[in-house]
Amino acid sequence: MAKELIDLYKILGVEKDATAKEIQKAYRNLAKTKHPDVCKEPNAAETFQEIHDAYETLSDPVRKKEYDDFAKNYSPESSKSFDEVFKEFHSGIKGVHAPLKGESVEIEVLFTVKDIRAKAHKKIQFDRYFNCEACEGHGFKRMEADACPSCRTFGCTLEEVSSPFGVIKTERRCVTCSGKGYVKPKDCEDCSGKGKLNRMVNLTIAMPEGTTDGKRITLIGRGDQGINGGANGDLILVMRHDKNDIFSITNQFDVHQTINVPYLKTLTGGSMQVIMPSGQEVDVPVPRGAKQGHQIIVPDEGLLNTRNGFYGTLTLHVNIEMPKGLTDAKIKKIIEILS
Repeated sequence: MAKELIDLYKILGVEKDATAKEIQKAYRNLAKTKHPDVCKEPNAAETFQEIHDAYETLSDPVRKKEYDDFAKNYSPESSKSFDEVFKEFHSGIKGVHAPLKGESVEIEVLFTVKDIRAKAHKKIQFDRYFNCEACEGHGFKRMEADACPSCRTFGCTLEEVSSPFGVIKTERRCVTCSGKGYVKPKDCEDCSGKGKLNRMVNLTIAMPEGTTDGKRITLIGRGDQGINGGANGDLILVMRHDKNDIFSITNQFDVHQTINVPYLKTLTGGSMQVIMPSGQEVDVPVPRGAKQGHQIIVPDEGLLNTRNGFYGTLTLHVNIEMPKGLTDAKIKKIIEILS
């Protein structure tokens, strides 16, 4: 069956003569609604991957020209689509001297309701990789190794490959040195040939409002160190509500707390001072005759819903504390008085 050309412009919703700014704007607008973190559709991840791939091609002048040239001469009878041809001829193989971005690091960060309401600063620790200074992140000392005779230290060789739009020179990983650029390399003693050293990092972060359980926060450039001047990877914080918190959370934004109320207070009624998630000390009413589990609703003391700008509610659940040291006779006397 003939393969249909993947229309990258249609995926981004822009015209074929769209400027770089228009392409970038379209991608950002789609990311706001189609990113898997906000879009709950079953195939959200696959859809956003298509959008991201389309943007990666059209935002790069060289790759965009290659796509446009191929699209002009595309024939439905071709045995390969542009997507397949592009992946085959531009597989991302780069020489050993090319800048390489570091890996991203993902960690979980525990938070309490009070942390979020107070925008508290929290100290976190995590492991990240730094390039070994002795071998510059390559795992072996290039000055002590022999240059590969096939690729001359580049790590790749050029090959001419026939394609639907002519003969293309493409990079292939050098088979002589397996892409290292050097032969007979000796593992670096400082890093045991890994090229990287693992170190503990201390970092202080501000707990942002709008944080909910499972929310992912990306700190750009805080991950593993890049190679050959490449950008560092990112640090991804996965926010998790501390199970030992005195507050529980429902519906992402509403919080709950159990408060101990003296039995006498439930008989007479009155108020109790309770420290709110926001840190304020508030007198909350305890009605006369309140029973075990009675609920007191305090508005705007939950977590912030950034979508509508409103705070959730705080629900206080009454736990009646019986006086200590009561004998059976005293309990009988109390029952007689109440009845």
